[in-house]
Amino acid sequence: MEDLIVDPLKRVSVDAHLDTDVAKAIDATGFCELEPAEDSFLELGKKASDNVPEAVSSWDAGDILFDSKVSKEMPATLRQLGQKKSVAWFELVVMESTIDQNVNSAVPITLELQVGDGSWESSLIQPQDDGNQESKDLVSFDLVLIWDKLL
Repeated sequence: MEDLIVDPLKRVSVDAHLDTDVAKAIDATGFCELEPAEDSFLELGKKASDNVPEAVSSWDAGDILFDSKVSKEMPATLRQLGQKKSVAWFELVVMESTIDQNVNSAVPITLELQVGDGSWESSLIQPQDDGNQESKDLVSFDLVLIWDKLL
């Protein structure tokens, strides 16, 4: 991927290598059920750390990388660290690509959401009518995670 805009306000673009082999190695996490999102103005004045689970607040990248099980055979791990109310935290550890030292690494992933048991009226996302009465209210977001090369 060439000249991918990562900051449109500052006009910053990067070149990235899309590593689909790593993406294929990422196992899906289980579903997590979140509460409806609160109005952010109701949360003003509260400490952000009050809403963060212990596993997230004590998370340390150095420790995680040191204990990581990623290798050429298993180039990525994904796990849910925790959740609280309407927020969930995940950890993705990826084996660094060695294709080109001048190109950023990128991994495509898909985030799949089920919106509240048919409660589309409270969502800005509209369901696709496939004619099936038993269809679930699933929405998929394709994401590309890009990070700077570690040198």
